[in-house]
Amino acid sequence: MPKNSRGARTAVADRTTAGVVVAAILVFGLAYYSPVEAVDADPAIALISSQALIEHRTLRLDPYRGHSELAYELATDYRVRGFDGASYPNSLGVPILSVPAVWLANRMGFDMLDQRAEFATQNLLSALSCTLLFVLLFRMCRMYLGGAASLTIAVVSMLGTSLMSTGATGLWNSDYSLIFVSLALLHLVGRQHGRASHSSILYLGALVTVGFLCRPSTGIFGLAVLVYLLGEQNRRIVLSAAVALLAVGLAVAVPSLVPLPWMAAHYSPGRLRFVNPLGMGLYGLLLSPSRGLFVFSPFLGVVVAGSVRYFRSLRRDRIFRLCAVWIVLHTLAVATNQGKWWGGHSFGPRMLIDLIPAFVVLTCLVWQQLERSEPLKVRRLAMAAYLPLALIAVATHTGQGLFNPATRLWNLSPDIDRHPELALDWRYPQFMASERLLEARWDDYERREVEDRRGRLSTYALGTSIAFDSADVIFVHWYEPEDGWRWTRGDGASVLLRLGQVDPRRLHLLEILAGSMGTQRVGVHVNGVPVGGFELTGFDPAWRLVTVPGSLLRSGGENALALRVSDPSSTPNDPRRLGVSLRQLRLAPLPTDFLEVTYADDPFFGDGFSVAEDGWRWTDGTRARLYYPMGSVSPENEYVLTIRARALGEQRVELNLNDVSIGRATVAGVELTSITQRFPGTLLLANQINRVELTLPDAATPPDETRRIALALVSVRIAPASEDAFPR
Repeated sequence: MPKNSRGARTAVADRTTAGVVVAAILVFGLAYYSPVEAVDADPAIALISSQALIEHRTLRLDPYRGHSELAYELATDYRVRGFDGASYPNSLGVPILSVPAVWLANRMGFDMLDQRAEFATQNLLSALSCTLLFVLLFRMCRMYLGGAASLTIAVVSMLGTSLMSTGATGLWNSDYSLIFVSLALLHLVGRQHGRASHSSILYLGALVTVGFLCRPSTGIFGLAVLVYLLGEQNRRIVLSAAVALLAVGLAVAVPSLVPLPWMAAHYSPGRLRFVNPLGMGLYGLLLSPSRGLFVFSPFLGVVVAGSVRYFRSLRRDRIFRLCAVWIVLHTLAVATNQGKWWGGHSFGPRMLIDLIPAFVVLTCLVWQQLERSEPLKVRRLAMAAYLPLALIAVATHTGQGLFNPATRLWNLSPDIDRHPELALDWRYPQFMASERLLEARWDDYERREVEDRRGRLSTYALGTSIAFDSADVIFVHWYEPEDGWRWTRGDGASVLLRLGQVDPRRLHLLEILAGSMGTQRVGVHVNGVPVGGFELTGFDPAWRLVTVPGSLLRSGGENALALRVSDPSSTPNDPRRLGVSLRQLRLAPLPTDFLEVTYADDPFFGDGFSVAEDGWRWTDGTRARLYYPMGSVSPENEYVLTIRARALGEQRVELNLNDVSIGRATVAGVELTSITQRFPGTLLLANQINRVELTLPDAATPPDETRRIALALVSVRIAPASEDAFPR
């Protein structure tokens, strides 16, 4: 061999090796540093199971139940609540295979009960898995093609598919299963090329079994492998494969034949229930705008077209037949299964991620056929179709999938699990998600929902409570209900309710129980007219009151109660624009003979008051604020503030009304005492909420108490001085 030729080959090999190393580093960096993550979705908790295996020799989570550092409530967390929070049900493989990494992390001081450590470990393992998978795909390509072509196909197949947009966002069970599937496929390709022993069936079976333990859908690949083995020359292998296929057939046909414990049942074919319409499922999986395989990875359409073009030549290839059977069976199973063919809160065709190694093999086979049988012009045309579509796929999966948080928000509002039909809507495709597109989609969805419900909107009975998820009103521009609350969307949201007869002369009180994202100043509008506002200072719910003149309310018609939020914001783990978290509200007319606020009237008590007890409500701290609604006020008259209370020892009380000091008093002992204080009517706000603030410098914490208490308040009244005060 000429030295120049040998040197040229060495140089090409060196360049290929350098390209693989650079590409592997790129894959790792993109996976590790990408800002879009799903570590708190299905992948969460698996590493805690790994730690339980290390520390307690069990995969059960019971040893950590009630642990102060555990970030998950095992009784209610959706991943484990179906099993009483006792075990992580997604797979056995991921927790077991992660044990070495978790053991090492523990030795370095990282506790998986600490969610930050758990998420960081997930991120590292998913990045390493993606990198290893890329290397395996390249090795598979090298079984068929030269270095440059293999590197191109491996890079495109990695960065332009769900391997990146899903695999890099968290430690999904597919991260591990695809490694074992790729090793098994690599082994089969090697056997066909004479590079592996024909007696290594046990190795192949072990790979498929471990992949299945990581991800149950790998069982379909295992089924395709059994069909492949029926073509072996060794009769023992053929007989073993036939027996295994018969066993699988019986398990599918009679899933209750062998009773299984819950974890084993997770891997049972009986979990498959083929009830979805085939046409809709296939369209959704392959061509829909937000889950379609050929929409998110359009270059695979070129691969399928090439497979059809060269089918007569390729059908004799047993690996081609294996991959074709695998792709068809897996796609049909997902398309017709009663489960979520759309993949839940995912990006693109996550449920078809298992098939990417099969498509890599098909790509190599088609590429090989092009090189063998087509002239240069045809090969260039094929590349002209493949490469631009590959760039689109890379921009979609790696660009949008890993660096655009809006693509994850696309699943939330409305919730894709409640409205899977949204995955079929070409007006709002997930791969084009942006804040503006999501707002437009939500507005369109709400508009249709509102129009649909308006004719069925029942009449609201004044004075009844409206929960955050009530079906008796219409929530406009809110996020969907969560576990006990509902967030405003952006800087404003409304509640639409139909009222019966309203007295326009009566003052009404709007009571709102809510929290907030940070500190929010909230303005309240009724039918477009501002009626007041309030401030919220944190997520813990607090009552806020606003008075509403009856003249602003529409009798017998639809009324809009709107909240305008000052500073909606996001968090690192929740990029939605959140403002107010509503628990409940109530609109009620104030009685014309409104006399007093009593200890049991929760909405009227603000900061500095404890919960109501049996006949009183303690102050807590040195300042306490309550709210007092007033109707009409005569500024020229004097008014009297009367407070009935008991005291812890002797307590000095400074009285403020609407931030103006109106006097001081002293309350001593457990006997019920009345504090009375006159003030001019000019200090009162007519038809509004008035603030009464008590300053209590002598508040103290008695034995067996954690609160700093001063007054046990019974009632508060504001009335004209000419009226009789409360009896002492």
